[in-house]
Amino acid sequence: MRNYLKTVEIMELKREELPNRILEEFNNEIISGKNENYVCLYENGKLVGLLEYTRKDSCWLGGIEIKEEFRGKGYGKLLAEYFINKMKNEGERFICGEVLRKSKLKIDKILCEIKEKGIIADYDYDDPFEEYWNSERVPLYIYLK
Repeated sequence: MRNYLKTVEIMELKREELPNRILEEFNNEIISGKNENYVCLYENGKLVGLLEYTRKDSCWLGGIEIKEEFRGKGYGKLLAEYFINKMKNEGERFICGEVLRKSKLKIDKILCEIKEKGIIADYDYDDPFEEYWNSERVPLYIYLK
């Protein structure tokens, strides 16, 4: 049996550099196309995942999505870890965002593994506002070391 070496590449793009066809390949419930910055993950030249974020006064994580046929292979964790390390190296102390309520278990698993590596100090889902109680999305806060 042959072992094939997978080449993984991460590319950062501004919204104006991102072709619309890429956004069309992703679920707009997760990836809105409204953020300023994008991190694309490729395997052997094929687009596997996308992360969107904005940085103004603070860092706002818009969403992370891995294409269905590539899920369960560690690509979400790879993309999240890359992004968190990037923000940490650029001086951010925390990252805010919203996640789909139905994705919390997957995100918990990824963030727990990243926390065990010592990359983040902690993370929290905070639902203090009535607007989130019946919402499909919940706020996420990631505290960097």
